[in-house]
Amino acid sequence: SEERYRQLIEHIPDAFCLQETGVDEQGKPCDNRILAVNPAFERLMGMSRQDMVGRRVRELFPSIEDYWVTTFGQVALSGMSTVLEDFSDVGERWYRISAYCPRRGQFAAFISDVTEEHRQAEARRQLDQQIQQTQRLESLGLLAGGVAHDFNNILMAIVGHAELLSNRLPAETPGREHLEHIYNAAQRAAELCKQMLAYAGKSSHIKEAIDLGALVREMVGFITTAIKSQARLELAIDDDLPTVNVDPSQIRQVLMNLIMNASDALPDSNGLIKVSLSRNDCSAAYVASTELHGDLEPGAYLCLAVSDNGCGIDPEVRKRIFEPFYTTKSQGRGLGLAAILGIARAHSGGMRLSSEVGRGSTFELLLPLEQQPSPSMGEHGPAAGPSLHSGGVLLINTEADFGQVGEAMLRSLGYQVMLASDLPQALQLYQQQRSNIDALVVGRCVDGVAGITLLQDLREQGVASPCVLVSADDEEDADDMAPLLRQLGVVAVLPKPCTVLELRAAMRRISGDQRSF
Repeated sequence: SEERYRQLIEHIPDAFCLQETGVDEQGKPCDNRILAVNPAFERLMGMSRQDMVGRRVRELFPSIEDYWVTTFGQVALSGMSTVLEDFSDVGERWYRISAYCPRRGQFAAFISDVTEEHRQAEARRQLDQQIQQTQRLESLGLLAGGVAHDFNNILMAIVGHAELLSNRLPAETPGREHLEHIYNAAQRAAELCKQMLAYAGKSSHIKEAIDLGALVREMVGFITTAIKSQARLELAIDDDLPTVNVDPSQIRQVLMNLIMNASDALPDSNGLIKVSLSRNDCSAAYVASTELHGDLEPGAYLCLAVSDNGCGIDPEVRKRIFEPFYTTKSQGRGLGLAAILGIARAHSGGMRLSSEVGRGSTFELLLPLEQQPSPSMGEHGPAAGPSLHSGGVLLINTEADFGQVGEAMLRSLGYQVMLASDLPQALQLYQQQRSNIDALVVGRCVDGVAGITLLQDLREQGVASPCVLVSADDEEDADDMAPLLRQLGVVAVLPKPCTVLELRAAMRRISGDQRSF
């Protein structure tokens, strides 16, 4: 049986050694002598058994820590087994060491390489963190989108009534400047709402197939004057890049924010910002390292990257940097990077961040190449409506604030307005006033029903007047919904809050059927 045991030890994959513990005058472990080893232990130590057996550990390994001698010596003297793990800088490996006492004064140790276990555990931990971060960002996105939607409805009333009152007052009216302050403040609030909606992925955007390299060159030339005077800005754009289907204004917003953030992070001298554009075939592991990894598939992407050699990002800040309203800047609102993440989401792309404190950061926007441009809005749609310099308009919306201000804005433009709060009332008014209704203005959500759905119901009931949609967000991208919008006779999609001038321009499009979406 002893021979069978010896053969087993010789052939197991784990390293094995049997050692005898020596004690000092106080009876405490002071050194160990190697009695036996197996081939796996020889490979692990890089030494033959002839060089090890019979020799003391401190002689073989002069730099060994007292901790190991004491720990295993206690096993030999007490008879108590122990299991512990240790990381070795040599080869960057993790080992699990199981030691027991086969005979008083001796200990036997089995050493297993558990590096793969640790890697898998670390991968699971990182995946759990990514999932939690994604869920947190999604929750924040829903919250931001909901707040922005409701706030835009309120702003619609503020902007509309302020503009209507301002238009009625002579320029020299005392206090008129206060109306202008109200109007301007509401417009600034509307810009914040746009950023919140961008983070939520619900901002209005019109995509088109563009040469992204040309856009990047244009923006870099424009931004160069705005960065630190001591900084250098380098541009690297690959040749023969394919076009990509994006909203140019939103990509400009991404570039502006990333370059200005990079400029803020630069040192006072020798600062460098590099903007690059390339085609990347991204693996599953690569897309898994992005902020929106759960929504991305491996494949071909255009990669727009902004790098700097600045201060880098602290790991604790890194965890929250894409959250809305989180900022490390005294004058910041914490919406810039959040909006960028939303823009990436709206383009079915992703954001990737790599950073090292003291060495700099790189932000990458990944844009999928498989997207196809939307059909041209110049294609024939429904027949143009009558000329609308005046006429009857059926305004359909359940939100009291929008109904009131929308009616007032339309009346100020010379239209006769009929107001409906739901589908049955709209159908009843249309049947009664069919000859007097030249156009529809429909809110994007009426009585809990999406404006598109309500408009479909109206068309099925024979309501044929051309339509303007007014939306507090963009739940159905005009870009993606263009064919359906065209089919339903929608000639313009206006965001909330909209101005009287924007509403007038939209209504005038009806006469020529010049769509804006």
